[in-house]
Amino acid sequence: MCPSLGKKNVNRARFDFAEYIKVIKMESGMRRRFIARFLTWEQFSQLKKVEGELRPDKIASTWEDMKVNENLPRDQKGHNSALRILTHLYDEIEGFEEISTSNQLHLEQKVKKNPGVDDVEAMKESLGDGHLSFKDDMYKKLGGGVAGAVASLGATFLNAAGFGSGTPGAADEVLSSSSESDSSTSSSSS
Repeated sequence: MCPSLGKKNVNRARFDFAEYIKVIKMESGMRRRFIARFLTWEQFSQLKKVEGELRPDKIASTWEDMKVNENLPRDQKGHNSALRILTHLYDEIEGFEEISTSNQLHLEQKVKKNPGVDDVEAMKESLGDGHLSFKDDMYKKLGGGVAGAVASLGATFLNAAGFGSGTPGAADEVLSSSSESDSSTSSSSS
């Protein structure tokens, strides 16, 4: 659906211009990412032990601080509806070199000369309309159904409180065994 309005102030069904473009791109760069995951008490406790925290009272105290921090996203999707809190696992800097080719279809509406504030606001509002979801047929070649299922679980990426040691190996070790710790019964700290 074209975001520009036609007669009767209704979105027009067609765009004014369409252009097929083949792009060949070579790119290099660096990006900083942080990794966070919803963890149950058992997973959090195991992570902290792997990171080197040996005092159970310190681990329990940190978990309790996280439980009362209303800024940290949480859910009840752990084993037997156990509480899970979004936990910062580690930061990483990724360098990359990429060569890619893509086929693109650009759909455009007529260019608006000297747009007013209301025109720009209307364009901003339309940015979220008409996007394909991971369940769309276009994404099937890349396993889009799986990505759609993961997205529907409410994945949130937020470094709300900076918890985590910044040790990738420790988090990877915990994540690789998370299915085992999910089957544990909840402790009184959860």
